[in-house]
Amino acid sequence: MPSRNGTFTAPVFFGAHKFHEVIIQSPSPEELRTILDSRFPRLTGNATLAIIRLWEGVKALGPAASTRDIGLRELEKFCMRVQRLLPSSYQPMNVDIDDSTAAPLPIATIFPNPTLREDIYLEARDVFFGAGALTTSAHAHANSIAQIIADHLGLEPDRRAWVLTDRTSEFDLEKDVNGTIIAARIGRTHLPARMTKMSISQAAVRPFAMHKPAVLLSCIVTAVSLAEPILLTGETGTGKMSVVTHLSSLLRRPLISLNLSHQTESSDLLGGFKPVDARIPGAVLQQRFLDLFGGTFSRRKNEKFEVEVRKAVAEEMWKRAV
Repeated sequence: MPSRNGTFTAPVFFGAHKFHEVIIQSPSPEELRTILDSRFPRLTGNATLAIIRLWEGVKALGPAASTRDIGLRELEKFCMRVQRLLPSSYQPMNVDIDDSTAAPLPIATIFPNPTLREDIYLEARDVFFGAGALTTSAHAHANSIAQIIADHLGLEPDRRAWVLTDRTSEFDLEKDVNGTIIAARIGRTHLPARMTKMSISQAAVRPFAMHKPAVLLSCIVTAVSLAEPILLTGETGTGKMSVVTHLSSLLRRPLISLNLSHQTESSDLLGGFKPVDARIPGAVLQQRFLDLFGGTFSRRKNEKFEVEVRKAVAEEMWKRAV
């Protein structure tokens, strides 16, 4: 990735001199439209043009000091989220605009449903300005992005403020005839629960108050359904872990919790090769073998054999033990 001034840092990894640097230029507007039309067929035509205009307007603001640059990755994520919001009855307006002076149709004309445009605005929030602002300049920059996107979507200032602060995400649990949760609909996303062949009684979970966490749950569920990584930040006790734990319990999804510190290494997460005392797995394998052997043959008649096996494992004489 290039730096903020557009230059690329020199590679420093081992063997870098054997590689040749090839810089791929960003696609032109025509190429970008062709890519999006083929990647997202339900947005083909005017919808793609309107989304590109929105993205260019946000990108024209430039990045703030503490925020990440907005690039093609954000555009792709936004198109993916908008496409999944479209109802099954929607038909793309594939109209070519040959006159370069003709203005593309606004998003409010392409998507006249105000509720749909509100949902699109929330998706744009998660993609373009959903990260928490840590400085005054970053907060002002996020407000500018929010205003530009709202203008493109045809949302008035009062309606924009209501969508961002006062709109409550819907939360509904779908259950079968036995009362078992089979799916959860949170906000704009439907996420199925993990189906199990055996009915396992789950431990009772703590009560969970569904107020402001519903908004956070909606963001988390959307990211999970799209296989996107998500980073939750906040002070201790603000409910980051409890929200994830509650969602995992409802949907019967496995949850792996890792406590990280300044001593955590990459091998603790990805794994690696470390020296292992062969006697430890050897002792486990020996015990499993002796249990199986004792259940098949007479221990009293083969007592000497078992003693020799234990002695070979203890002295690390593996060939003799095998």
